[in-house]
Amino acid sequence: MKGICSICSSPAHIREIIDAELMRPSSQRMRLRDLEKLTHVSKSALSRHSRKCLIRSLLSEHRQRMSVDPDANIYVLYPNNQVTRDGLPIDLGTALKECDPDKDVLLCVEYENLPFRNRTGANPPKPDPIPEPRLDS
Repeated sequence: MKGICSICSSPAHIREIIDAELMRPSSQRMRLRDLEKLTHVSKSALSRHSRKCLIRSLLSEHRQRMSVDPDANIYVLYPNNQVTRDGLPIDLGTALKECDPDKDVLLCVEYENLPFRNRTGANPPKPDPIPEPRLDS
């Protein structure tokens, strides 16, 4: 039947096994072929479910957990100790006094030091050394 995910409509215990396996880190995850043999669900259905249904359900759960009060302020703390509240600069001391940890959102920005790479992601090739001129007598 088109439009209905066979995994979403399968018994709860089967779906729990499949979802748990698909949510594991890729280095620890079972191959889809092996999961297909274990659950008797096609590899294409497993792939489709992981790309569409599983993502939707995870986002829905995240939205419910992270529902933010519309009156909440959003504070952003930058590495140089500058703070903004709802996009406008504010003094750090004032922000610490006014921030309500039960209602407001605090985001801390950190920068990661990464080696410089060109756009292709590869390091630029090193030039060949210039040969020294030979003086033949």
